[in-house]
Amino acid sequence: MSDIFFFVGIVGAQAAVCALLIWLVGKVCSSRCANRHLLVFIIYSVLLGVLTLFGGEFFFLFYPLLNLVFIIHATVLGGVIGWTLIKKKSIKLTILGIVTFIASPLLTIMPPSYAYYRILEGFKNVKWPAYSEDLGGGYRMTTYDGIYYKENEEDNGGQMVIPGGCVNCAYNNQWIIVKTKAPLGFQKQPQKNTELSVPPDSIVDYWIIDKSVPIDLNDKEKTYGHLYYALITYLDDGTVMVRWKEEEESRVIASSVTGPLDSLSFQQELTRLSIPLTFKK
Repeated sequence: MSDIFFFVGIVGAQAAVCALLIWLVGKVCSSRCANRHLLVFIIYSVLLGVLTLFGGEFFFLFYPLLNLVFIIHATVLGGVIGWTLIKKKSIKLTILGIVTFIASPLLTIMPPSYAYYRILEGFKNVKWPAYSEDLGGGYRMTTYDGIYYKENEEDNGGQMVIPGGCVNCAYNNQWIIVKTKAPLGFQKQPQKNTELSVPPDSIVDYWIIDKSVPIDLNDKEKTYGHLYYALITYLDDGTVMVRWKEEEESRVIASSVTGPLDSLSFQQELTRLSIPLTFKK
């Protein structure tokens, strides 16, 4: 929401320039000419208000277009004022007219230029996940106990595998086994609603990652799964109801991941797949 206010402030600064120029048009030219520009100004101000009200992608999609409208409008206003002053055939007024013609678009361009500069700086300063351990095969443990995948060292960031909560991990050339605590809920299929008699943060899940499974980050259907977040409700009898909600916009690598598993299923899978790994502690 703060970003929306920032961009509205930028457009507001441009609008103030346009309003000043409209007032000058009325003084230098005529009130009829000023009223025409005022009508145009009101129209796209209403459009801006509607876009801001709906927010989201609509605002940022049309923000550059509104900037272009503001700049064109200010340039037209500056041209009207400048040409009117130049026609008065006075050296001082001619100079003032030329200055107005040049300054009006520049004053309108400066605020969005700062906005775009801030956007670019924001991208430069994004803190991508820091990696504390290389698990091999492109998989890495993050400093906040999650697991990411990177195709190569040049990749900026990485693709999420397990979002966090890892309390133990072991790996070899082909396999990674992971133990997580708390119901983070990464699933290929949603779990059923569950009533628990233990604290949610005491739940332990187990995962198996097969590094030999090829990962194609361009193949969404075969590579990715979704996150299912646990919605926790504390009941009157002291138990806890856990419901699962899919995070539609999330993407996590799923094709190489088995889990979450309970301890018995996990041990059975280790035996079935002949995985010679045990946890560090």
